[in-house]
Amino acid sequence: MKSFLNQLTILAASAILIGGCSSGQKAYERGDYYKAASQAVKRLKSSPENEKASNVLINAYPSAVDWGMRTVSQANRSTDPFRNEAVAIEYGRLNLLAENILKTPAARALIPAPKEFQAEENAAAKAAAQQRLSVAQQLLATGTKPAAQDAVRHLEAAVRFQPHDSQLQGQLDLAFGLALTDVLIRPVLLPATGLNANQLEQHLNRYIERNLNQRFLQFTTNEEAAQIPNYQPDLILEVHLEAFEHILNDRKVSEEPFQKDNVVIGQTRGIPPQDVYGTVKGRLSITSLNEIAQLPTALHIVSANGTILLDKHFASSTERTSRWATLRGDERAIPDAEKALLDKKEPESLLSQSTLDRLTTEVMKDLEKELRAYFTK
Repeated sequence: MKSFLNQLTILAASAILIGGCSSGQKAYERGDYYKAASQAVKRLKSSPENEKASNVLINAYPSAVDWGMRTVSQANRSTDPFRNEAVAIEYGRLNLLAENILKTPAARALIPAPKEFQAEENAAAKAAAQQRLSVAQQLLATGTKPAAQDAVRHLEAAVRFQPHDSQLQGQLDLAFGLALTDVLIRPVLLPATGLNANQLEQHLNRYIERNLNQRFLQFTTNEEAAQIPNYQPDLILEVHLEAFEHILNDRKVSEEPFQKDNVVIGQTRGIPPQDVYGTVKGRLSITSLNEIAQLPTALHIVSANGTILLDKHFASSTERTSRWATLRGDERAIPDAEKALLDKKEPESLLSQSTLDRLTTEVMKDLEKELRAYFTK
């Protein structure tokens, strides 16, 4: 069994080697000389005696260099303002290939002096970074956030070509700060009712965190702002629960008399005593209460200078009908259907914390729609 597994392992390794070599040959036949040479070097690293890989490298490497220089020449002749990026990238590919050859003894034996273009790559990379920096500075000079966002993208490209340039990194940090829109989330305002809007604030903050945070958009709570020296937001987001009130509170009280005949109302004194039948009477005082509570809400987005950028108003409401009764007289006179009203009590005010929380759930749907439309446009 062990012998069989060893043979299987050898066969698998051989298949990988042949497949890798074959890929290099096919790349060469397609005219992808860089890939062909790179595959050949990789194969020679793991299999120094591989004849096919050696042949591919000998043939593909000079063509890869020639093709690379042709690419550089074409880029230099182009009118593309960022042509130095293509030049730097191409020189970088050739330098990487040369480095891999020099680090692979079998490949180095075949190509003992691969061409290196380190100075050319450095010069092109520096020129590419400076061109991006120049464009970014022009954009930043306009003083607008969209231009600053474009400047960030140019500066990020510059940093990729000059990753150790502290000036570029400083410019990038500055541009990002100018590109960022910071939104201060004010606490939800609620009239003095003895209630709180904690649930709405939690839902609002959770929605913003999960759905609205973007690369150039930052939301800051009041608590976070208090920890930032000299904090100045770009926008202020306010949600105002303008009122929590009844828009209908219709209470009606009716008196309904009832009587029932042939009811035992006592017993005789004789022996044995006999039931005495008569009529009993009762009166229900029935209260019917129809209520509608409404929560009008305003959403404001205001600029740092006080300009109102968004002013939206919406409301949610809930309706409730209640009936209960009190009794004067004999309960036996009351029909069973009406007797159930005696077990009911006057409900707590509809203007309660539980009602407020329920209505703010509906309000949140409107807030989500408006916030999504404003901040993702």
